[in-house]
Amino acid sequence: IIMKILPFLLAFLALFSCVTNDSFKGSESEHVKAFNRMIAPFVEEMKKTEDLSPTIVSGELMDQVNTVALYFKSDKSLSIKNSRELYIRCTQKLLSYINDHEEIRPYLAIYPFTENEIEFDISFYNYKSYEYPSPPNVAHIFNVKQKIYYSIDTGATDNNPLKTIHEETYSEALKIVKGE
Repeated sequence: IIMKILPFLLAFLALFSCVTNDSFKGSESEHVKAFNRMIAPFVEEMKKTEDLSPTIVSGELMDQVNTVALYFKSDKSLSIKNSRELYIRCTQKLLSYINDHEEIRPYLAIYPFTENEIEFDISFYNYKSYEYPSPPNVAHIFNVKQKIYYSIDTGATDNNPLKTIHEETYSEALKIVKGE
């Protein structure tokens, strides 16, 4: 039976081996190249100024730049107040990078880009001790549909030890940080 399947298997492997990442070299579209040139300095700045390490740098980039998604990790231990300030500082900086970058502007689905077009996520986790910060400090801050969520570590040993303890709209958080 192996001898009957072998020719098909070899043909499949030969076909599959032709479709590798090498086949796509140089096929990156201009808007993706512009996105990469715009986002790389931002990620570097976050590493240097905020001590954030990127885990995912992505976006909805099929024909244009519809969304930007950035996920970071940090071993900081911050209160809701301090994590809010960090979050707003970073997302406002990201929006400036996007909107001020002339090369990316023609590819933006919406100009100016707003907080509605970005996903921004920071997980606070100490990878040396394998622990989230102790409550009441924030373990995870992220946005979904114009809301920012703050989660703490509950200490549970199930699949999700995090619990949302606070949520607010982006505009509410921005007003709080600005002192309005």
